[in-house]
Amino acid sequence: MNISISATTITRDRIKKALLDFLDQYMSDKKDFPELLRLTVPMPEINLLAWLKNQAVDQKIYWFDKKTGLEVAAVGVADMVAGAQVENYAAVIGRVMKYAGNENFDGKYYGGFSFYKDIAPDDIWADFGAYRFILPRFEIIRKDGVYTFVCNFIQPEVESVFAVARELEVLNFQEVSFNHETSKLSDFITRPDKTQWREMIRTALRHIRQAEYEKIVLAREIELQFLSHIDPFSLMSVLRERNSQTINFCIQNGKHQVFLGSTPEMLYRRTDREILSEAVAGTRPRGRNAAEDLALAMALQTSEKEVREHGFVAESLRRNLDRLTDKLESAGEVTVLKLARIQHLYLPFSGILKAGVTDGDILEALHPTPAVGGFPEKSILPILKETEPFNRGWYAAPIGWIGAGESAFSVAIRSALVTRNKIMLYSGAGIVEGSSPDNEWDELENKLFHFKRILGVDGQSLEKHQQLLGISSY
Repeated sequence: MNISISATTITRDRIKKALLDFLDQYMSDKKDFPELLRLTVPMPEINLLAWLKNQAVDQKIYWFDKKTGLEVAAVGVADMVAGAQVENYAAVIGRVMKYAGNENFDGKYYGGFSFYKDIAPDDIWADFGAYRFILPRFEIIRKDGVYTFVCNFIQPEVESVFAVARELEVLNFQEVSFNHETSKLSDFITRPDKTQWREMIRTALRHIRQAEYEKIVLAREIELQFLSHIDPFSLMSVLRERNSQTINFCIQNGKHQVFLGSTPEMLYRRTDREILSEAVAGTRPRGRNAAEDLALAMALQTSEKEVREHGFVAESLRRNLDRLTDKLESAGEVTVLKLARIQHLYLPFSGILKAGVTDGDILEALHPTPAVGGFPEKSILPILKETEPFNRGWYAAPIGWIGAGESAFSVAIRSALVTRNKIMLYSGAGIVEGSSPDNEWDELENKLFHFKRILGVDGQSLEKHQQLLGISSY
């Protein structure tokens, strides 16, 4: 059941009182609670990330998709579906849809999966598990310029309502500012280092030349340690500001672990039976001026290697979506997606799903795409496990939300895991015939440029730190 408490905007300092008064009256008037209860209150404009930073709660979620105009900041847990192993996506989605599929309930479950279904997350991903979806207790939603405060209940009873009232009292609606200054870098480790990377590329190219695979996406993990704790919400606010064309996400599980990113790659978005997806692959940097930018875009569009790399992604999406849909269309012409620092080849798809197709079926068909795994997409996974010197965790995995009649998942690339004073940065590069180890290394660097610039550790400062530590290459 969805209930709007007020038809007019309520000032921030009166939101908690309005909800508490309503709950008190509701308990006095009603003998039976509905199984699902969602209370909404119109509220004035607020900086959602700043509000999120200000909450003394272990579970926090942020989601912003400029294309749809949806921005959400959420705290607490009304319901959770989580586990240490994924048998299949359909089973997990089925558990989420127990409540998320209720047409009379507008709540969304936010979360995601680990990249591999058959590998348990290692210690640094322990708080995330193999999958984790949260129906938040409280949300602030901005949609079409309108701000709404939300409180969600699952099977509310008198005792649980009182418990929620106590949770509500803890929320802080005071203004808070970000401090974008970062402390001094104390240590860093790259997995692989540049020497190991060259060997990984040579190994990948041998597999490709033996016709075992046509594309292999290899990833890199950079561990940076600072003298003091990193503020993930300040980092997220700058990422969002500098990457306006991406989907921005931030999930805190526990007191100190936050996974965040700014991804250009939508896996799919579904509204009822209508589905949208995008083939994004091939990379060039942005130019220093309009003429150079155009030249780089033209070089991207005419590069046999980059066009072939993008073609694997587009072909895979077309084939897999064709099996799931009654009708599938693409824009026909590959264009260039221009981001703040880099640009990619881009082709959108739209279709009408066959009757009975679920989000579990879609995830099973689309993940991993050749943009983050390789081609052929399913048989590539063993070589990634053998070659990469770290556990991907949630990096490059599906992340998003599910609600009644709609869902949206992105690919969690251009991402990082923050734990106190340590941050793990992740990026990957698609290896095909003609790939150069040094060029692909430079591509990894470009993809992490915004993270490193915000943290004050661009390539030059890393080189200086490397010399002080006596490290031969990074």
